[in-house]
Amino acid sequence: VVVLSPRPGRVRLDLRVHLPRPRREEVVYTADFGALAQQLRAAIG
Repeated sequence: VVVLSPRPGRVRLDLRVHLPRPRREEVVYTADFGALAQQLRAAIG
């Protein structure tokens, strides 16, 4: 997942998602998913 900054668009965060595949809906309740979501929210602002 790549998060870009506002104009000019620069890479703010390049995040690799290392969650097992295939992913089931229950993955959103895991600590790993929560950590990824927290990093993304912080980068987006």
